[in-house]
Amino acid sequence: MSNNTDMSYRSQGQFDARLDVVLDSLRVAIFYAKYSVKKEGVELIPQSDIDDLEYMQTKLKAIQDRSFVHFLDQDD
Repeated sequence: MSNNTDMSYRSQGQFDARLDVVLDSLRVAIFYAKYSVKKEGVELIPQSDIDDLEYMQTKLKAIQDRSFVHFLDQDD
């Protein structure tokens, strides 16, 4: 495997890892926003904003899923 290919896989891995961090943070934020309403009766943000966060989470996950396939397709 060439050095350039090794660097490309490393860059792809770093990109994927950074998206994982963002997705994990979104999961936690969504959990606490929902938990605060159910358990403490405090609405941190409106439900529409929670919906927006969940949409962002879904969109980021889809981008992450497609990114590796796109990366591999460039080798053809």
